[in-house]
Amino acid sequence: MSNNRDLPIVIIAILLVAVILVAIATIPSTGTIRTLGIEVYSDPAATIPVASINWGSLNPGEVAQTTVWLKLTGNTDANVTMYTTNWVPQSASTYIHLSWTAEGLMHAGEIKQANITLEVARTIVGIESFTLDIVINATAR
Repeated sequence: MSNNRDLPIVIIAILLVAVILVAIATIPSTGTIRTLGIEVYSDPAATIPVASINWGSLNPGEVAQTTVWLKLTGNTDANVTMYTTNWVPQSASTYIHLSWTAEGLMHAGEIKQANITLEVARTIVGIESFTLDIVINATAR
């Protein structure tokens, strides 16, 4: 005759066996994280970073130009654009125009020459000095 006290031990043993019966499937996976960066240099080998550009003393109607080299870092291609911000005085942006030659597609790892041109309007008045930030933007394609 079986003892009812043995019943909890049998139930626990069955539950342990049920818990141990587990199947596992492993699926290997890989991926690449797209990275993107843009750096600006003063030399074609891209070894001397540009910290700032000093345009010097300019006359009304004068055009000044400098050359920099852009290096697209990371592993993805990008569209590169340039814009200006933080003009001091703000009215300087009315009389001073900045343009460049590097707009467009760059490939990962590419070093590209960019000529930046600053043009002072002949009609400039009331501005003796100025500052601005040149922003170079790389957007992944």
